Amino acid sequence: MIYYSDLVYEELLEDYDSETISSLFQVIKEDGLLSEIRIGRTELFKAKNLQKKFGIHFSDALHAVLTKEKDVILVTRDKHFLRVSRFIRVKKPEELI
Repeated sequence: MIYYSDLVYEELLEDYDSETISSLFQVIKEDGLLSEIRIGRTELFKAKNLQKKFGIHFSDALHAVLTKEKDVILVTRDKHFLRVSRFIRVKKPEELI
C-alpha cells in the first residue's frame, strides 16, 4: 500500500501539474494500492514537537509522524530522514527490491 497526504500532493505540484498527478494517482488507485492519510490537529502538534526534537523541517517531521501512525516504512533518498530513523523505519527505494 502507498500512503499519501495533502502534503505529498503539494510537494508534487512543485514539479508536476495537477492533471499529471491525478492521472498517476488514478492508475495506482485502480489497483487498490493508494490510500490517502488525513492530517489533523494531533498530527500537526506531534510534528511541531518532532521538528524541535530532531531539528528537521516541519514538513519532514509531519511525514515522520504520519509514517509512525500508520506503522509503515518511509521510502526516501533524503539523508536528513536518518535523524529520525530511531523514531520511524526509513529505507531507500533500492533497499526494498
